[in-house]
Amino acid sequence: MLRARAIVFDPGAVVTLHKHQSRPSVAYIIEGEMTEYRVGRSGKYVVLVKKSGEAAFEGNNVVQWWKNETDRQARAVSHGYRS
Repeated sequence: MLRARAIVFDPGAVVTLHKHQSRPSVAYIIEGEMTEYRVGRSGKYVVLVKKSGEAAFEGNNVVQWWKNETDRQARAVSHGYRS
């Protein structure tokens, strides 16, 4: 089943650490910017800043967390499969 969610992130908001186990998804930043902390192949976090108009592709087994590190609200749409 495919799902879509619109999410509003206030300044300082955090999406807690999670794993996309058999649940690939795409997060599209509509407004503002979000910082993604993703576990890379080395086992260390890779920091990716996603701005308005950019997307993050979250494949199977991606481990990550997000934070709005700005002083402005951010908005995103997340599309993925529901298990």
